[in-house]
Amino acid sequence: LLERFYDLPFIGMAISDPHSRRWLQVNDRLCEILGYPRDELLGKTWSEMTPSPDLALNLSLLEQVRAGERDHYQMHKRFVRKDGELVDTEIDVRAVRGPGGELLRLLSTVQDVTERRRASEALRDQRDQLVRAESMAGLGSWRFDLGTQAIWWSDQLFRNFDRDPALGPPPRLDDFVALLHPDDQAAVAAFMRAHPGRGAG
Repeated sequence: LLERFYDLPFIGMAISDPHSRRWLQVNDRLCEILGYPRDELLGKTWSEMTPSPDLALNLSLLEQVRAGERDHYQMHKRFVRKDGELVDTEIDVRAVRGPGGELLRLLSTVQDVTERRRASEALRDQRDQLVRAESMAGLGSWRFDLGTQAIWWSDQLFRNFDRDPALGPPPRLDDFVALLHPDDQAAVAAFMRAHPGRGAG
């Protein structure tokens, strides 16, 4: 049962030596993530596959485990694959100690989050482009969640209304309507109140 669990294809798993930092046992998924066949990966240390500045943080966390200050740690780190490409991962490392508290082994799980990072970066780029487009056009945008009643304003909308972003969007409909030109207030209030869930504020 444990062997089958260890060989699950969803996440990389490894046992390593906390002193030499050498891989002692790895599952197929970790080999796939790092791009090495098992025999080659077992001949390497995880530290030689970790670039800066990730390595410094990883070694600092390991030193805390060795000193008995903690028994596990999590971190986002990159590995250098066999093909030279960097893979973004999230690792969870747990200590295995002997009867006297001595550190014997490290049990690690390694999750490839490269695609998630790329998707996040693409979304961030789209948002940056929207911000620049709004700024150039002088058009703001807003969002209202009917379920949670949460209100979001873009940076440009705050500038258009000359409202300090630290104040956040107007919390009630009446507060928002009060920011409008007097000639538009009645029409906007009637439109907003005609939609279920918005309320009178």
